[in-house]
Amino acid sequence: EKVDVYSFGNLIFVILTGVWPCHEFSDEYETLGFDPFQKAVVQGYTPTIDDSWRTRSFAESKLFELMKRCWEYNPDERIDIFEALEFLRQALQENMERGEKEINWFGGIDESAESWTEFDYE
Repeated sequence: EKVDVYSFGNLIFVILTGVWPCHEFSDEYETLGFDPFQKAVVQGYTPTIDDSWRTRSFAESKLFELMKRCWEYNPDERIDIFEALEFLRQALQENMERGEKEINWFGGIDESAESWTEFDYE
């Protein structure tokens, strides 16, 4: 279960950055019989992400915070999947209370959008 939560943190990383958490590890290592990303994680590695994500928008800052909690090195200190779900529910509620309507991941808050389908992603 805790490994799955770590992987959930990796998914959040992909959502925030658009790149795989292990993009800097070469495929050539796999031919040697081991996965360098797995070895690095066991040694405490977490992918690098710029701290500016903490301040880009409320939603991104909450995803950043959750990602960090999913990546706790000690599995006993790592958030579990039910806590992660509750964290997301609370963040959504707080976002609604703040009056932020929709998140445009490519440019902040879009106050005029009625739904996600109105965004032009091209």
